[in-house]
Amino acid sequence: MDQVKALLQNKRFVFTVVGIFLGVVIFLLGIFFLIRIIHHKTSYVEIENRLIVASSKYLDTLGDTSHADGEVITFSDQELVNAGLIKNISDLAKEHCSSEIQVTFRNQTSQIRPYLTCDHYESTTIFDQVLLDNPVVTDESGIYDLQDMLIFRGDRVNNYLEFQNTLYRILKMDPDTHTISLLLNSVKSAPYAVWDDKYNTTEESTKGINDFDNSAVYYTLKDMENELFSDYSKMISTHPCIGKRSPSENTNTGEIECSLQGNSSFVTLLPLYDYIHASLDHRCTNADSLACSNQNYLIAKDGKWWTLTADGSVGTKVYGISYKGTIVSDHANTKKYIRYVITIDGDNLYVTGDGTEKNPYQIK
Repeated sequence: MDQVKALLQNKRFVFTVVGIFLGVVIFLLGIFFLIRIIHHKTSYVEIENRLIVASSKYLDTLGDTSHADGEVITFSDQELVNAGLIKNISDLAKEHCSSEIQVTFRNQTSQIRPYLTCDHYESTTIFDQVLLDNPVVTDESGIYDLQDMLIFRGDRVNNYLEFQNTLYRILKMDPDTHTISLLLNSVKSAPYAVWDDKYNTTEESTKGINDFDNSAVYYTLKDMENELFSDYSKMISTHPCIGKRSPSENTNTGEIECSLQGNSSFVTLLPLYDYIHASLDHRCTNADSLACSNQNYLIAKDGKWWTLTADGSVGTKVYGISYKGTIVSDHANTKKYIRYVITIDGDNLYVTGDGTEKNPYQIK
């Protein structure tokens, strides 16, 4: 009997010790999590995201929906705090921060950009980040200041950018308009189609007519525009340069192609002078130059693809790019990949990436 009492007393002692121990652990964990909550620092990216959400609600309270295309309004983070839509962002970041929120109304949507300035961080646009990572050069692969445009040239360039889950190459950036032109990276992810296959009365054949605005590829691109993109708020509609040029034409300023401009669109093709610019070989001067395949990052060995530019010497022919990267004038009814071009707003906020294929630039 005495042994049973001793055993029970020992169990009570053990339970008491264990209970005290668990109580202390729970107390210490409570203190730990309380300290974490008090000193928790919200990431800059999360603060930007919260500012976007709060700004969207703030716009709803304004009630004014009649904005002109391209109109821009700005307000501060303090206005959002005063409206009870967000906490003080300095408290969130645990350092002094302020933000100017810029809202651009375009394409019947609004693009909200919170420009955040903190003690140890500042929001950056994709335009500024690309230029920061790729200073202008004059004799190697990289960005060139050419004809008032910042153009990627050569075969060793870090100009990959991911947009709406698709990988592109940055072609050029316009310092005046802060727009960025992108070319689809993977040729085989594009449709494989004719440029045009109408009956040509002059040539008396169905080899096509090389007038872009009335071509089959024009309507293919229109269909792609509707199928590929549902949100155009970060994109810019452009008038493509659809002027024709002869194979021996050596003028590569764009004045030949841009002497005639097509209907405004979000999705188009690459004009030939842009392909010529991408090569660093000084012998790449016209459509007949085989050297255009040298030192040119636009070469796609997995498929031949159409450009936007028609051959001005033959009414049925259009310039395409071969597997080897050479420029070829083919009849429009030939099938090639529709490697398309889009233009985005360079003032979109940079999120991450260094422009390599494995770590492409990404925007908010």
